[in-house]
Amino acid sequence: MMRAIVLIGFLAGVSALQKPSYGDMMKMSMKDRSMSEVTEALNADPDDSEEPETMETSPAELSAAKGAFAGFAIGAAALAVAIFAFNKTRYSVEVQHESGDAQEYLRGPRFYNIVSLVVLVLIALGLFFSVVGNIITLNTKISNQSPKTNVPGYEGLSVVRDRIGNPGERAFWASFALCLQVFCGAMACLYLRKRAEVQISVSMLTKMGCRGAVAGLLSTMLVEFIRLPFHNYMKDEENAVGRVFAVIFWVAFVALFEEIVKIGTVALGLKRSSTDDEALPAASFAHFIAESPRAVALCGLAAGIGFACIENIPRFYEMALDQPLVGITQSSFGQGSQESLVGEGMLRFGRVWTFVFWSLLNLQPWLTGLAALELAKVSGKGPIAPMDWFSVLKVVFILHFCFDLLDRSSNTFVEFIGCLTIPYAMNTFRKTWDSLDTRDGLLQDSE
Repeated sequence: MMRAIVLIGFLAGVSALQKPSYGDMMKMSMKDRSMSEVTEALNADPDDSEEPETMETSPAELSAAKGAFAGFAIGAAALAVAIFAFNKTRYSVEVQHESGDAQEYLRGPRFYNIVSLVVLVLIALGLFFSVVGNIITLNTKISNQSPKTNVPGYEGLSVVRDRIGNPGERAFWASFALCLQVFCGAMACLYLRKRAEVQISVSMLTKMGCRGAVAGLLSTMLVEFIRLPFHNYMKDEENAVGRVFAVIFWVAFVALFEEIVKIGTVALGLKRSSTDDEALPAASFAHFIAESPRAVALCGLAAGIGFACIENIPRFYEMALDQPLVGITQSSFGQGSQESLVGEGMLRFGRVWTFVFWSLLNLQPWLTGLAALELAKVSGKGPIAPMDWFSVLKVVFILHFCFDLLDRSSNTFVEFIGCLTIPYAMNTFRKTWDSLDTRDGLLQDSE
């Protein structure tokens, strides 16, 4: 009797390993995603056969994709109208320097409002059509594939990837999630600006968002460039000490580089008054003025939002192209059967959680906001000294490093500890923001 109970428990455990739960999907969604993973699948050649078959995307699925595009266009337009309406009504702030004085350019030229909108629309459209087109490509490779036994998480099992039957839904999710992330970030900035009546224009916030997006593009390109050599080393290296050192070095390098690039976009050309020298020397066209500490903090928050949006593009793209997995089992009579391991419902849940975790709870904007608050303390005195840079970066680097390092763990408790850096960074930003008082542009504690 006891043996039977143990055997049933063992088989249940094996089954749980083969078919991931919603918790497992949440954990997988929290891991880093790379463009190279999708490129490898797209470039994979179908197996040779005398009569190759294809499972092309059906006309009904393409028609549904057209409807999804219409829904995306309507939804994106609604978000743009909502931002405009909130900025003019509930979250309106009368900014003195928006009256068209000679320093308007230094306080945020208004063409950035148009530039940021056009760039966002182009990126979202490109993402939508790329997802649809690449799903069509992936579906043509489905019928001619052989079962794989080295799929991560299913080693030793015969696994094949199933076709994707909802290209429109996935494309809508990827493109609209990006627009919705921008909307949520914009609303957060407008709310904080209104709450404290911060004298900073919307065009300055969009300018900082564009700067953060450029920083995100450079960072994402660098990380993608060195990711494959790192993973190849980790795959072949058997020495545990070498693997640990490589992981720590990789995480520290990425965290430090990203934090330097993000806060650098805020410090570049920053002047606390019209007669001040720049915090980080730059050409005259890069100069801008942000008098109060809260204005500097909002610049950092906006730059972090732009950075996070660009950083999420490979993640959304990869998640939108995730294929369902099917397990192949052979009976003793030579007959094969198929069992769904990861179905569309599970993948849909993963996409929703990806948006919640990596868009609504993204750590990057809050880290840049915290660094900008520290930058406000040391700026206004000309170029920033090296030791001042250390004080600006030390806290955000530690938080970023801990989050990235602990998030790589396969242990749920360790991952949870790493995720605690998100509410900690948010709460620290909130407390520091509430403690601010602006007098002559200096950072002081309120009495």
